[in-house]
Amino acid sequence: MAYNDQEVSIEGGAPYFLYEFNSNGAIYRYTDYPEIITYAAEDYNPFPIKHTEIKQSNEMSKNGVSVTFPIQGAFADQFVGWSPDHIISVTIKRGHFGAVDTLVYWKGRIASHTIKNDTIDLKCESIFTSLKRAGARARFQRSCRHAVYSNGCNLDRAAFATYGEVSVVSTLVLTIPEAALQADGYFTAGAIEFTDGSFRLILSHVGDQITINRASRYLINSVGVGGYGLDYGLAYGGHGVILYPGCDRTLATCRDKFNNLLNQGGFKWIPDKNPMGGSSIV
Repeated sequence: MAYNDQEVSIEGGAPYFLYEFNSNGAIYRYTDYPEIITYAAEDYNPFPIKHTEIKQSNEMSKNGVSVTFPIQGAFADQFVGWSPDHIISVTIKRGHFGAVDTLVYWKGRIASHTIKNDTIDLKCESIFTSLKRAGARARFQRSCRHAVYSNGCNLDRAAFATYGEVSVVSTLVLTIPEAALQADGYFTAGAIEFTDGSFRLILSHVGDQITINRASRYLINSVGVGGYGLDYGLAYGGHGVILYPGCDRTLATCRDKFNNLLNQGGFKWIPDKNPMGGSSIV
């Protein structure tokens, strides 16, 4: 163990915590100790960061942790005015100066965040919540119960991809000439994928105009302007995106647009009157 580039051996020293956040391959490392701690050849920078008490119970959902730190630095910038586009994993390690090793104390992922005054509070859930377990059973309903391209629907979204370039951005409306090759509404309720692998829901498609549900930080940063809510063109001639058509979950759309009736998850012929209601349905 090295502390401030020097070997440290403090018998019975106070504990310290190391925090590691992995955001789509970008790693941020901090420690609550007032000086740099180097562990496993990685530097953990001093930062006013803390977490709530770590508990263990029979219910995984109750084993979450809150991590709080001030709004400063590159990691905090991901949460100011935006929501992260990727899952961010959290690893908390605990060690003692003079001890042989530092142990993983808690591991999980960020579930949500709140900003209050000049601090950010991350609500984190345990890694064990990602284990597969029984969920909600299928619903008996007329519209399809599957989200398009999901398990159950089983469509390969790559087979329906339309490649295009964003020519103009105006708040949440993107001008994509290739979108005009399809009828209005073809991409509504679908998705748009950006070069960094992030997705946005398409709320509306009219001509070459695609309206998304929230701004793409990646897209705005790639344009090279420092604001949001402005009208501007992409000076370098376009930004590559992929468009995926949406589905209104009706039987007709499943048949005519996707040819996927075998996986249609709705029950179109549900009787209007409950046959178990005790009265004649004739």
